[in-house]
Amino acid sequence: SYAYMVYDCLVESDHQGNYEPALAESWSVADDNMTWTFNLRKGVKFQNGQDFTSADVVCSFQRVLDDPTCNMYIDHWSELESVTAIDDYTVEIKTKEPFALFLASVGWTWIIPHEAYEEYGSDLFTEHRDIQCGTGPWKLIEYNEGQNWVVAKNTECWKPNESYYDEVEFRALNEAATAVSA
Repeated sequence: SYAYMVYDCLVESDHQGNYEPALAESWSVADDNMTWTFNLRKGVKFQNGQDFTSADVVCSFQRVLDDPTCNMYIDHWSELESVTAIDDYTVEIKTKEPFALFLASVGWTWIIPHEAYEEYGSDLFTEHRDIQCGTGPWKLIEYNEGQNWVVAKNTECWKPNESYYDEVEFRALNEAATAVSA
């Protein structure tokens, strides 16, 4: 999915069980193991020019709380209780009980721009894909359902995109014979 290229999460996994800062520069957990505080990276912009702030994190996690049919909720967030902005660059996330997969779940929750989601709701991910934007190393520039999608390098990303390519096209090849001939 293009989402892995376009959106960032608060933390990233090194796939060996360690978590590294991404949109969150640092985090801490309270003694109850249910209250997590994230200190957000400053100076990050979404691909539409909007500043990244705690409002975007609250929107992204509140979306999961408000829609129990959301895939992220089903797969990762059965224990999510609340998300609160402490200030523009600090967020508190609470779980219902200690949750061993908490950082893994945070690392799978894409941060979306709150203004676009407030305007379009879930239609942002269906009818309005053309305006989707994240903070990631690639920008979605074209999406054709079931056919292809195209991403271009985000040269203003907060982290360097060291790809040799400026643009990448992905094609959906649903039939084995088509895939082999391609």
